[in-house]
Amino acid sequence: MGTRKPSGYEPKSASGLAAVHASFLDLSDDIPDFDFKAVPSHGGVFTYSTGDDEPIITLASQNIRQSVRYRLTTSDETRSPRAQLCDIVRKLWWTPAYSTFEADLVYLSVMRSLRPNDYRSMIRFGPAWFAVLDLKQPLPKWRVTSVVEPSILNVGPFNRRGRATEFVADLEHLFELCRDYSILEKLPHGQPCVYHEMGRCPAPCNGSISLDRYREMMAASARFATGDVAPFIDRTTCDMNKAAAARDYVAAARCREIVGQANTLAKAPGRYGVTFENFKYLVMQRGPTRSRVVPFFVDKGVIERGDAVRVREICDHVEPWFERARRGALTSDIPNQIRSEHVWLVAHFLMKQKTTRMLFLNANDLPTPDKFLARVNAVFAPKKRASDTKTTRA
Repeated sequence: MGTRKPSGYEPKSASGLAAVHASFLDLSDDIPDFDFKAVPSHGGVFTYSTGDDEPIITLASQNIRQSVRYRLTTSDETRSPRAQLCDIVRKLWWTPAYSTFEADLVYLSVMRSLRPNDYRSMIRFGPAWFAVLDLKQPLPKWRVTSVVEPSILNVGPFNRRGRATEFVADLEHLFELCRDYSILEKLPHGQPCVYHEMGRCPAPCNGSISLDRYREMMAASARFATGDVAPFIDRTTCDMNKAAAARDYVAAARCREIVGQANTLAKAPGRYGVTFENFKYLVMQRGPTRSRVVPFFVDKGVIERGDAVRVREICDHVEPWFERARRGALTSDIPNQIRSEHVWLVAHFLMKQKTTRMLFLNANDLPTPDKFLARVNAVFAPKKRASDTKTTRA
């Protein structure tokens, strides 16, 4: 994510700030008289530092020059005491970012490096959540977590912890799974709970069904949770018809209730992916000018930035972009915490994409090239200004 080196640029390889920012400027001791034209006017993330490269504050802005000038030169009468930065600021570091999505991504990376102990409290989006299951465990159990565990099944992400928790509870209800694992762990001497008395649990805890049979039930819930919904619904519908034909209307009603619950659960609200493995997106964001866009490729928590392209020239890039999005990321050695945070970021923007100028396309379900071009043009093509249109008198 480089930028053109501005006037006064000096390499500074030993500094931690040099490792996270693309460029920097030494600021004059007399900041009010400094020529701020050397500071870029595009968007980005910037950090003020002392002359010894100690970070003071990191901010994101749609116009770095404007923000820096305001914060460093505002008169004493209007600025707050903590905003009196000109007395201590001696350097300005920055990395360009041309959209809110890119700025949040850069800010996350910078703060993670500069403030590793408390950066999470400084980012403006919270966790996304997964329902996870390890079928290799002796007693498999659904759990909810915000940090992905790639070696097991991760269903989601969900935008809220409560929705992931509800999803797990609905799975347990639909497939009559154990709700109290402290009892199940005592098998075959467990004391069945109230769900067994209600006919909603087959009581593997006391050996009423075998552990192998229970593991099959857990596997069935995993298949359903990952999108293989039709077999379960078809089988339950068949059971409903058989019960109705046999005039066992209680059983038929129960099957009809299960089918309704299954259809509702298959469309769980707040769920932005089937599984972590399938969480792949082609993200289109605005670029350094009104006429350019930047593609980002998301694959299992890895985010790679493509080159900026003019909107009118993207037809030459669609197929390579699609191929790259489907292929996935080239980088794999990224810690699970960073992968997870990138998923959180994408999920945060998936919630708001309808109200902002951005485009998120699931790489597993990309549109045809012509529909993609139409959507990109609808979102990003420069709109004609009134002054661009000439009118003539009749």
